[in-house]
Amino acid sequence: MVTGFSAIITTALSFVNKYWILISILAATFGASWYLANEILVKPRDFLIEQQRIEIAGLKEKVQDQDLVIEKIDYNNRSRLLPNLSIKIINPKNGDKVSVSTIIRGTFLGELQKEWYMWVIINPRTVPGLWWPQAKRIEPMNEQWSVQAWVVDTSFFHINKEFDIAIVLVNKTDDQYYSDYMKKGVDTGEYPGILLPDSAIIMDMVTVTKK
Repeated sequence: MVTGFSAIITTALSFVNKYWILISILAATFGASWYLANEILVKPRDFLIEQQRIEIAGLKEKVQDQDLVIEKIDYNNRSRLLPNLSIKIINPKNGDKVSVSTIIRGTFLGELQKEWYMWVIINPRTVPGLWWPQAKRIEPMNEQWSVQAWVVDTSFFHINKEFDIAIVLVNKTDDQYYSDYMKKGVDTGEYPGILLPDSAIIMDMVTVTKK
């Protein structure tokens, strides 16, 4: 049995020795084919997938930027409904760093029509679309106005986060809505973010950073 096994080994070695060059050529060809297939088929496919991923990410950023532009244009257009009225935020200024408790000040030029009311609202950029009404309805005096605001979001970490501060006009119904919101907050200690009311007209807005 040992003799038979040895004969098989001898025959196999003889075959390998006889056809070594052919075997080497086949192995090299197979290796080259695998390399070419990887270079021609796999790598270009991976490259295309990565390019598509980058393009999709770029499109998402463009859509987000476009949404912000459309949103700002809409605010500007709505404020033009009141051409004889100018309400501006003068403190803080766009890009300022502010404390948690901040006095918002502004100017008021013109005449406010009946059943329109002024409020300051704040949107943490961490929760897009949700706004927090501040303190109480604003009553301008001598072409000036001010209100104390709290620049915080829903987390415990506010430092270096961005916040939009807006001065808005709302109708009688939404003025009552904001007033009820503040009263309920005093009673419960809870002040959830809320959507911008349909009647709201953003007259001015600045973006600040919590220091």
